[in-house]
Amino acid sequence: SGLMGTVSGSSVANVLTTGTFTIPLMKKAGYPPEVAGAVEPVASTGGQLMPPIMGAAAFIMAEFLGIPYNKLIIAAVLPALVYYSGVYLFIDLETKRLGLKGMPREKFPPLNYFIRKLYILLPIAVITVALVWGIPPHISAISSLGIAIWVAWISKDNIKGHEGIYVASVIMTTILMFTGREIASPVTIILILLALSLIVLSFSTRLLEFNEKLYISLLFILFIALTKYLGMRKEQILLMSGVMGIVFSLIVGYISKSEDGKKMYSATYESMIDAGKTSTSVMLAAASAGLIQGVLTMTGLVTSLGYKLIDLTAGNLWLLLMLTMIFSLILGMGVPTTANYIITSLVAAPAIYNAVLGLQPYSSPVPGFTTPIALLAAHFFVFYFGILADVTPPVALASYAGSALAGGDFWKTAMNAVKYALAGYIGPYIYFTHPEMFLITVENWTATTVLQVLYDFGATLLVMYLLAVSLTGWFQKNLRKEIRAVIGAIGIAAASLHVVPVAVGVIVAIGLRLFGKKLMG
Repeated sequence: SGLMGTVSGSSVANVLTTGTFTIPLMKKAGYPPEVAGAVEPVASTGGQLMPPIMGAAAFIMAEFLGIPYNKLIIAAVLPALVYYSGVYLFIDLETKRLGLKGMPREKFPPLNYFIRKLYILLPIAVITVALVWGIPPHISAISSLGIAIWVAWISKDNIKGHEGIYVASVIMTTILMFTGREIASPVTIILILLALSLIVLSFSTRLLEFNEKLYISLLFILFIALTKYLGMRKEQILLMSGVMGIVFSLIVGYISKSEDGKKMYSATYESMIDAGKTSTSVMLAAASAGLIQGVLTMTGLVTSLGYKLIDLTAGNLWLLLMLTMIFSLILGMGVPTTANYIITSLVAAPAIYNAVLGLQPYSSPVPGFTTPIALLAAHFFVFYFGILADVTPPVALASYAGSALAGGDFWKTAMNAVKYALAGYIGPYIYFTHPEMFLITVENWTATTVLQVLYDFGATLLVMYLLAVSLTGWFQKNLRKEIRAVIGAIGIAAASLHVVPVAVGVIVAIGLRLFGKKLMG
């Protein structure tokens, strides 16, 4: 759900897509409808917080902040890990509380099956590597599209052909595709030899036949070989590989005689149409962003609204953060994430930014904050809560979709979703006060800063663990109410990441392990 959510950029659409099979599976495993219907929207919503894609709003954030997108996804790594770790802790304890057991080991496919299928994740690896290397986002996305099409063809079990050989060819070609022009000739020779090897193998063994897998592989390999021979730049090759991937898929699908081949042809054609429709909405949102920004700035509305927020909070930074959180959640109810982020980043983020830097009307800056750090922290703050509006009642569109698919009560489902997504509500406050968790805010990496980041990350996970135990009320067995309240209070105190409450939290966690049975209700 998370992987699909990061691509789709829509929590509700993702719930209605992946939830059609994940929710019935959870109910079959014994989860109540209100739990199954909450887990899916929480996981789907988190997809927009998870690198490397993070939906459409992240691209607009990179533009607003004026930083490269590859740096933005690095900044989102630890917050995303905290979010999904928190979701896992809640669901793990909930599962134990319900007394559910996992599937018997004998019902699982063998481990080597999963290992053999890891190549399906190759397109995600491609886009991640491309973005981290600083290749523009649109080129990175298109390059992964070409690899995704190739992978989709060779993963078809009903089309004959030895899967391992084609997997090796797609991985080798992908690696060679990223090489520079200085070794173009050797790479070209290797790719041509690889293509010839596939042709020879197809006629010399019984495992391979001249089929669609061979067609698509040869077209890709020879195309990359040609681009290398012509000395084209890496960015040009990556861009053209996605475009030609669509062309190759349409050609092979059109001449294919198998049912799977015809389905691939239809899927490619329909995907082109869907992509056009989806990109239109994104382009309109991007265009609207400029209009909204211009209107709010030229009319001075940004300044006046910012002062209103300051007046309401009496200049208190923490009240300002809480009011901004409420503002972002309310605005995000039923509003697309992109539109919500655009408005909150223009209205609420500047007020936070001014408060942190001690600009007028604030008199004292927050220590340790520079202008880039303040901008990043403020924008991430409103970004997170705008996304979490999809699981926050009373609207909670993603939770509503999950409850409808699960056949459960909406309010119980929505409240469970808020509980499971607690890391998303508490995390932004922690990242705001400890901006080193964004990683890119650290100017000089030393042993001290590494230890500080590791401490912050570990302490944040401890906070999520304590709160998960408190809210689920479960540790081996049900905990007494007063014990749950104490654990919850310690968890909230530890959210400051100060050494004393964190140390107390560690002692409590160890105590639960050693003396948990005596604390049960």
